[in-house]
Amino acid sequence: MLRRAKDSRTAPAENLRLKSRTGGSGAVTIESMKFSAIQIQPKKSGLEEENAIEALIGCHDRIRHFSAMAVRLADATNEDGNQVSEAAKAVHRYFTVALPLHEADENISIDPRIQASVPATALADASAEMVQQHKEINALLKALIPLWEEVGTDPNRLPTHASQLKTDSERLVQLFDVHLTLEDQTVFPLMVKHLSAEDMDAIRTEMRERRRP
Repeated sequence: MLRRAKDSRTAPAENLRLKSRTGGSGAVTIESMKFSAIQIQPKKSGLEEENAIEALIGCHDRIRHFSAMAVRLADATNEDGNQVSEAAKAVHRYFTVALPLHEADENISIDPRIQASVPATALADASAEMVQQHKEINALLKALIPLWEEVGTDPNRLPTHASQLKTDSERLVQLFDVHLTLEDQTVFPLMVKHLSAEDMDAIRTEMRERRRP
């Protein structure tokens, strides 16, 4: 867990604990997931109290949670229809409402500040790669989102789409694994090392504002 610091700019990058709250490695055991209310609704972020890095790590937890749920959903052809519907709606809602906010955090609030503050090295290129990876993720989501919406409305449609949902959801997990690892291991330490306290506070403020009703 990331330790709080009054000035996150001064925290040594090697001491930054970028581990998911879902487990030591950030991995989610898909096979163990059940469509209960607890699994459908992960722990809410304390965005008002968290600093920017903590809030971003919380977003990563939820990305892993809902990506894993999407894979589990594809295998749920024998599950209760109401639970399948609720799970499909939850996955659809996350990837159409919450994920775009996180992408905006990275594209609008983080990457421009890193490009302006970090020397032009391979490390700075990691932030540009972070933004570039969003394109492939979004292209895959463009195919998945209508299917989740359809299954959420009519769970009896799941068997029709199960094969595509399985293939595309597993690919989504793979893409996010690469994407989140880049951020956890390279981009977030870059932020801690190179961005000013004022930049970090501004990022946190912008994240809050995006999520206000």
